[in-house]
Amino acid sequence: MSEINKNFIVVHGWMVSDLKLKGNELFVYAIIYGFSQDGQTEYKGSLSYIEKWLNVSRHTAIDAIQNLLDKRLIVETYRPKQGKHETCRYMAPLDNLLEYAAKVK
Repeated sequence: MSEINKNFIVVHGWMVSDLKLKGNELFVYAIIYGFSQDGQTEYKGSLSYIEKWLNVSRHTAIDAIQNLLDKRLIVETYRPKQGKHETCRYMAPLDNLLEYAAKVK
């Protein structure tokens, strides 16, 4: 059984109505928010995990993450050194969310 068959993500209505997210960005945001909504923990999962959830290529998953970074809806909290076999870490900080929601209204 695939790892995603045992898990779930939650898409909150405000992610669509207030943040105006859709498609891949919506799902990537929901994944990262689900891990970091307490404001202290972060998404430490692999890019492969996001690829599987979205059923997309690596390039498409990276684009969705980069778009959310550009919008400041997520922040990168850790980037491994070149050549290290580790994953980047991301958070969805509440203050960035509120700031972005005010801009898109």
